[in-house]
Amino acid sequence: MKKADFRTKQCFTIIELLVVIGVIAILVSILLPALNRAREKARQIQCAGNLKQIGSAVALYVDDYSGWFPISNDNGTIWAQAIAPYLSINFPVGVNSNYSKGIFICPSDQTPQIVNVSGHNPDYVTVSYGYNSNLQGASLAHSYDNWSRQKNSQVKNPSHKVFFADSQEFHRVWDKREFRHSLGDNILWGDIHVSWEKAGYPPVTNEYFIPDY
Repeated sequence: MKKADFRTKQCFTIIELLVVIGVIAILVSILLPALNRAREKARQIQCAGNLKQIGSAVALYVDDYSGWFPISNDNGTIWAQAIAPYLSINFPVGVNSNYSKGIFICPSDQTPQIVNVSGHNPDYVTVSYGYNSNLQGASLAHSYDNWSRQKNSQVKNPSHKVFFADSQEFHRVWDKREFRHSLGDNILWGDIHVSWEKAGYPPVTNEYFIPDY
């Protein structure tokens, strides 16, 4: 009788163990997506902080250069180079530098863009953000034959003008935005506020991307 009781007790213990394992598996399947969303939300917040610092640095640059926006083009000049002094960053920098892994890198960007920087060794910097090059005379057709910069006085409604965003190209945002954060991206607007916007907003129109000439 005692032997039978022992076997019954052992059998119930195995069943209980399997039940516990099943409950744990169910909890993991429920909690893991929530944990991943929380991690992505944290990365999105860090990205927004990066853009906020970039915006503050651009504002200081504009104040020092009589209202002119930084220039950034395919000829080895990048906006990051112009505002680096306002972020206590010294060139030259490289892909393995702390700078390249810091403020100009979105934590959700697995393949940040490597950009050549003329006149420096190493001659590259990695970035995750794109600059609205319409602020320096380009157009929505990506025509860079006129690289004359614009002044902040030409932006009449800064809260509706895109300045920087998560992007595939360092000087193009209207058609190269990168939706890294829950099917959306972070945008730095002309009044230096940052917001998350879903894919499709803002529309590619002069209202949001072209200075008010």
